[in-house]
Amino acid sequence: MGMGIYVNPGFENFATDKTNEYYVDKSGLIRLTNALLGTGDCRIVVSRPRRFGKTSAVSMLEAYYSSGCDSREYFHGLEIEKDPSFEEHLNKHVVLSVDIQGMYKDAIEDDRVRSFTSYISENINAELAETYPEEVRGKENSLSRSLRAIHKAHGTKFILLFDEWDVIYREEKCKATLKKRFTSFLVGLFKNARVSPCIELVYMTGILPIPKKETQSGLNNFPEFTMVDPRQFAAYTGFTESEVAALCHRAQMPLQDMKAWYEGYPFGTVGSVYCPASVVKALNN
Repeated sequence: MGMGIYVNPGFENFATDKTNEYYVDKSGLIRLTNALLGTGDCRIVVSRPRRFGKTSAVSMLEAYYSSGCDSREYFHGLEIEKDPSFEEHLNKHVVLSVDIQGMYKDAIEDDRVRSFTSYISENINAELAETYPEEVRGKENSLSRSLRAIHKAHGTKFILLFDEWDVIYREEKCKATLKKRFTSFLVGLFKNARVSPCIELVYMTGILPIPKKETQSGLNNFPEFTMVDPRQFAAYTGFTESEVAALCHRAQMPLQDMKAWYEGYPFGTVGSVYCPASVVKALNN
C-alpha cells in the first residue's frame, strides 16, 4: 500500500516541517502514543489553542506509523530513535489521517456540507478500495463498515488521526442537524463494540475539549489532554523554556527578551511552555 491523501499519507509534511530553521524535536510524543497502541486508552483528544503545533504533531505521527513508505531517515538523530519501541512500529501500521477542517472547506466547495459525514466516508473509501477492492466495493459505504470488512478479511487494524476534529462544533454556520450527524459519525466509529477491534489508536486534535452538551457524553471513552490538564503530554504541548533558550542562543537573542514578550504558560512538571508559532516569528523577525 503506497502513500495516499488520507490512507497512509506518508512523510512529506513531516519532511517539510523539519526544514524549518527553528525545528524542535518533539518526537518523544511517539513514545507515549506507542504505549497506547491497542490498549483500552488508545483513543485520545489533544486540545490546544491555535498555533500550538497540533498539525505538526499529526504530520509526525503520519510519517512514523504509515506503512507503504520508509521515513527512517527523517527520524535519524531524533529522540524517538533511541526508544526501544522505535523499530517495532516504524512504518508498520495502516494510517487514516484526515484534516477535518480542510475536508469541511472542500465540502463547502463541492456543495456537500449537508452530507458531510458521507463525504468523509466517500473520500476515504475511494482510497481504501484501491487496496481492498473486495471489501470496499462502493464509496457509499460507511467508514465503520469498511473498517469492519477489511479487518474481518485481513485482520488489519487502523490508526486514525483526525486534525481539527472540532470544526463542526465551533463553526457558527454549522446547523444543529449537521452537528448531530457528525456526533453520530464519531460515536459510530469510536464507541462501537464492532469497530473497536479494528482500531489501534485514535489521536484527535482540536481547539475545544469534547463538548459534552452536544455529544451527550457519547465520546466519554476519550481521555482529554488540555492546556489545563496536559498530564504526560505537557512537554509536547508547545516549546519548553529550555527549548526556547536553545533557539534564542542559536539566533543570538537574549532569552529575557523573548520572556518579556511571551511569558509562557506555567506547567508544573515541565516549567513554562511557549507558543511555537509566536517564538518562531519572534526569532525570524
